[in-house]
Amino acid sequence: MATTTPRSCETISLTLTIDSSSDKVVFAEAGKEFVDFLFGLLQIPIGSMMGLLLDNGMVCVWSSLQIIPSTPRQSFAFGPSLNPVGSSVVQLEEKGYVRGVVTYRVMDDLRVMPMPVMSTTTVLKTLNIKDVNSLQEKTVEVDIEKGLELVMVSLRSATVLTEVFLGHKRSYALF
Repeated sequence: MATTTPRSCETISLTLTIDSSSDKVVFAEAGKEFVDFLFGLLQIPIGSMMGLLLDNGMVCVWSSLQIIPSTPRQSFAFGPSLNPVGSSVVQLEEKGYVRGVVTYRVMDDLRVMPMPVMSTTTVLKTLNIKDVNSLQEKTVEVDIEKGLELVMVSLRSATVLTEVFLGHKRSYALF
């Protein structure tokens, strides 16, 4: 799971669960750092994104664009408040889009949900995974270039993690 922050041009570890029978990513386990990094990239205006893609030697086809609305959570805090017996709650402040104490499940199409929302068994049934023995884990490293590639592929594909991390890539060109 996440180990460092991308702001220092380092990498974030991401654990993929792969169905080897179909050669597709089922989901990834991620921490706060990866989800904040991904949400931050997805909130960059498209025009600015093109500049970043071109600067990093990437070009893309805009065959379809699906924008999923999200509201950034710049910070949230549990401030001092009184409970019925009069003791105060300790203040806790986190910055970013999601909470840090949660492990997140990132689906192949980049849908993100806290791990407890849907059990792994339910996810596997929903995705029609019949043989759990065909599942394997793979740890990958995500840096800014890989993050931009995730965004670029998300503009036209619903199998983003599979394309980016398992090499099922198509050629991209500007139009």
